[in-house]
Amino acid sequence: MRDAIANREIALRYSGRHELASGRLVAHVGYLKWTHPLRGELTPGEFLGVAETTGLAPALSRALLAGLRDDFTALRATLPPDVRLSFGALRHHLLQDDFVDDIGRFLTESGMPASRLELRIAERTFASMNASICQSLGRLGIQIVVDEVGRGFASSLDRLARAPIWGLQLDRAWTTALRTDEVALKVCKAGISAAGALGLTPIATGVDDAAQREALVALGCRHGSGDLFGPSAEFDTAIMRPASHRMT
Repeated sequence: MRDAIANREIALRYSGRHELASGRLVAHVGYLKWTHPLRGELTPGEFLGVAETTGLAPALSRALLAGLRDDFTALRATLPPDVRLSFGALRHHLLQDDFVDDIGRFLTESGMPASRLELRIAERTFASMNASICQSLGRLGIQIVVDEVGRGFASSLDRLARAPIWGLQLDRAWTTALRTDEVALKVCKAGISAAGALGLTPIATGVDDAAQREALVALGCRHGSGDLFGPSAEFDTAIMRPASHRMT
């Protein structure tokens, strides 16, 4: 794990997020990817626990942030000016005292306008983090999305209303089941309604077909990502990086 972090073998793979009604691309959302030399591609659930228990999660999160900087450098010439890059910082990094400084340094070193950076914070982490962190991030001008809404729904409405948040992203488990599971439908309705009431953008993952998109649009969901938008919506920038940072 330590070597994989140092060599940036654990990288970001990007999936497009789109405006559900029009199909317009609004963001490239970064998700973890590790192609292990012996075990093949590993899901985050297979290695994030190891990173956390060994104390390597902050180092991994910082390495991913450095990868995001390189990815923006490689993509900025072709990236439409209104498309953001979305980064999900790991909990153990986000809760550190110097996290805001890390984000500020990233903006300076990458040359990325703050308005083009989206930071995703898992709902459970948002519920436990110091409110001053969110306020400081908001003052930098970045967009904040509370992710995995509905997985625990631990956040209070008061906390959500006071924080400088831009969007709420529903947990994939609920959005993919909303047409077949009455409970999932109710959770999605509640999450989308809460986003609307708070003046936030409701976001969905798992938009894999037209019927799913129509169901979410009917509920008032505005943005989403998934297989519906085709393979071109997902890409991997690892091949663009210097040879010393490529996976072997």
